[in-house]
Amino acid sequence: MQLAKQPLINLLPEREKKELFLEKTKKLVIILGNIFLVTLTCLILLLFTIQIYINGEVKSEIIILEQTKKTYEKTEAQNLQNEIKKHNRDLLRLNKFYKDQLYPSDVLEKLSEIIPQEIYFTNLSFKKEGNTIKATISGFSKTRERLTFFRKELEGKNIFKNINFSQESWIKPVNADFHLTFEIVLVQ
Repeated sequence: MQLAKQPLINLLPEREKKELFLEKTKKLVIILGNIFLVTLTCLILLLFTIQIYINGEVKSEIIILEQTKKTYEKTEAQNLQNEIKKHNRDLLRLNKFYKDQLYPSDVLEKLSEIIPQEIYFTNLSFKKEGNTIKATISGFSKTRERLTFFRKELEGKNIFKNINFSQESWIKPVNADFHLTFEIVLVQ
């Protein structure tokens, strides 16, 4: 048989009832305070763990960023260096091209100083080989004496070397066609 629960009659004096109530409230506050402190401690530990994780992620992202930056800078520097090398090669080729150029105006100026009247050039050819210019000239002279004078003038100038007139140049005494070759050594 079961007895039905009936409220107990509290026969304690009022003062002890209040003390009991205060003691129960005190125990309840202590329990709730402990629960609050444990929850707060867990929350603090959780936040601290999250902070450590986030700091680790940030540091790894910074390292990745620096490596990417170095790679990019290295690539940019390499591209710039390749560009400079390309331009240097182009400049060297241009320099060589201009050094190898033949300026016949200098040769023509020297020839114009010594060419006598009544000698006419019909064909001029200049070829640069190293530091030497090889010249071939064909022309017409009204007299053999003028052609002889022209040869002596060429031989008198130190700039003209290996002066050579063809044999046919000396056959006709008047209206002679001539063919002449010579070299000029360039001073570097």
